[in-house]
Amino acid sequence: MVQADTRNISAAFRMHELSLMFLYIQVMLLNNPMVPLTFRAIIWVLSLLALALAVSVYQYSNEYGVSQKPSTVMAIVVDVVALIYLDTVSEVSGEYSL
Repeated sequence: MVQADTRNISAAFRMHELSLMFLYIQVMLLNNPMVPLTFRAIIWVLSLLALALAVSVYQYSNEYGVSQKPSTVMAIVVDVVALIYLDTVSEVSGEYSL
């Protein structure tokens, strides 16, 4: 009987430690200023890759005479606007950072 009570207390203590660890990780991630910066850098790199892809499609369509120019021009414009937006507008405060 004493052995079963000790196991229950030990399991409850481990569950409590686990929940505290998850709470600590959650607070650390939500209060860390590097997390939004990391997400912003990832989005910036992906937007830059999309811009490079749109430019290469535009160049190849000109080179081989394929008429896809309106969609590639739109993709280039949208990617340039996205990169300018990511560089000048802060995600946290919504204010200009210039």
